[in-house]
Amino acid sequence: RTEVLRVLDKYDNKLSFEAIQEMVYLEKVVAEANRKYPILMVIFRKCEKAYRLPDGGLIKPGINVMIPSSAIHYDPKFYPDPEKFDPERFSEDNKSRRHQGAYLPFGIGPRICPAWQFAIVELKVFIARIVSKYELDLHPSTNTPLRLHPRNFLLSPEKDILVNLTKV
Repeated sequence: RTEVLRVLDKYDNKLSFEAIQEMVYLEKVVAEANRKYPILMVIFRKCEKAYRLPDGGLIKPGINVMIPSSAIHYDPKFYPDPEKFDPERFSEDNKSRRHQGAYLPFGIGPRICPAWQFAIVELKVFIARIVSKYELDLHPSTNTPLRLHPRNFLLSPEKDILVNLTKV
């Protein structure tokens, strides 16, 4: 909230694209939220050319492949203490030391979601508007830690997430 209010003050309370771009910490928060809770738990692709696995196995062209993005996002090799919500994982220094393929909320490469940048800006605008006007607190009936529905294809909570909003 501190960063959002500071930047909004600088831009006369106008949430312009330039203002959103200056919200560096908010960018990290959105990235960490997408790491912990990507909308898709797996990415589906068709192998285009033969690929040799490190153990010697071969994936032939035309084979359908499932990439478990959620497993990668929770791998302590890439994200120490992966259950913890830590936006600093996405500082420039930390990002530069991590394999590019370890962050896949929108896919990767030529088939990355074409609207991923738009989605990030929309999330930042939504969060900035909410936190600039309201104090947010989890309702006591909301499960913590968050438990996810085990059988849904799309990531979804087991129970509703209820939030109390208090105008500031």
